[in-house]
Amino acid sequence: MVDIKVPPASIEAEEAILGCIMFDKNTVYDVVDELPVEAFYSTTHQTIYKCIVELYRNEEPTDFIGISQRLKHLELLDKVGGTAVLSRLLNSTVSATNLDRYLKLVKEKYFRRQMIDCGQRISEIAYDQITKIEECRELAEEHLFKMLKPEVAGIEPEAIEDPLTRIIENMDSLAPLGVSTKIADLDSKIAGLIPKNLYIIAGRPSMGKTWMGINIAKSVAEQGKNVFFVSAEMSNEDLSIRFLAMATGIDSFKIQTKNLTKEERERITLAYADLIQLPLVLDDSPARHLSPAKIRSKLRRTAIKMGKPDLLVVDYLQKLGSRSAVNRAQVVGEITGDFKDIAKEFDIPVVCLAQINRNTDARSDKRPLMSDIKDSGDIEQDADIIMTLYRDEYYSPDSLDHGLLEINVAKNRNGEVGYIKCLFDPKTGQIKNLTM
Repeated sequence: MVDIKVPPASIEAEEAILGCIMFDKNTVYDVVDELPVEAFYSTTHQTIYKCIVELYRNEEPTDFIGISQRLKHLELLDKVGGTAVLSRLLNSTVSATNLDRYLKLVKEKYFRRQMIDCGQRISEIAYDQITKIEECRELAEEHLFKMLKPEVAGIEPEAIEDPLTRIIENMDSLAPLGVSTKIADLDSKIAGLIPKNLYIIAGRPSMGKTWMGINIAKSVAEQGKNVFFVSAEMSNEDLSIRFLAMATGIDSFKIQTKNLTKEERERITLAYADLIQLPLVLDDSPARHLSPAKIRSKLRRTAIKMGKPDLLVVDYLQKLGSRSAVNRAQVVGEITGDFKDIAKEFDIPVVCLAQINRNTDARSDKRPLMSDIKDSGDIEQDADIIMTLYRDEYYSPDSLDHGLLEINVAKNRNGEVGYIKCLFDPKTGQIKNLTM
């Protein structure tokens, strides 16, 4: 009796993914970036999904009506089983909560089928006694590369002439290397926010991490650059209050409690008119729904609506990933590596805020070091620039540095390190250069 092996597939997971897309309109963004049409084993599912991808590319709805109408127009509706099949897929879905699990399962089965196909092709090459062994090796390597290409292929290598030419051509340009933070002393030390670079801004609570992130986001957006601000800690409303406080110079607590004078309300109205013109997107998704992969997908979706992002700000690093993991340092290190990949993939600077361990409070000199970053792991290795924040008045009310924020550029892969001091108002969040 012949043992017929069935190719690996999960029809149930494929059905669940298609149902999730029809059930939740936002799901399609996560799926299209993850799965090619060939990842679906069922030809019926391939036909439906290919239709979904076409609708997505044309920015048309991927709901039940949109899909059925598109299939009907292509004369493929009957081929997939009619609206009855689409209805079954939709009605069997109650939530898109388990989408990640379905995606992982379908991708795994697809990769296994690719391995089987690749193995069979290489086997045929090995049986070919006529082809020279050197050519056999090349053919086998080519098939392996095609199978692994989605994982290993990315930006193509280039001769050193190409990047050197770009450097020489830009040598006489008066434009700064990176986007300005509008803090002149900081820009002079780090050359602004440079594309492809990962920036870590770390500090203890109340040192001004979030204010620093908001200042940078606002400054970059005011230069006409598209900014994507992810906050795993604060709501979009709370963040917006802080933007208003910075723009008006009004205490953020007064804005939050609405304890405002008529003149302050007028200033807020004027600031509102300016702020809503900024190319700035806020995302306050709960930390459990955030990961570098999902943020990457959101960046792509946002790019369709408002153009390529120019800056990503994440507040804050240690909020992401499983907090119950045995080795948190490894988890956070992997996340940091993923953000470095995002910086390179989108050709943008990525700014991640990070928490400092509380053991700094027990030292006589409470200025944080790089090694004090919580769950540091590979952070020191992956980051291009690491800045730590310190406010002496927080620990010493009579400090001579009252009203000052100390920024320590502790790591600068391509430049100098050292301290700078800025004017900082913790009530309004305004950060200004110390020397005018």
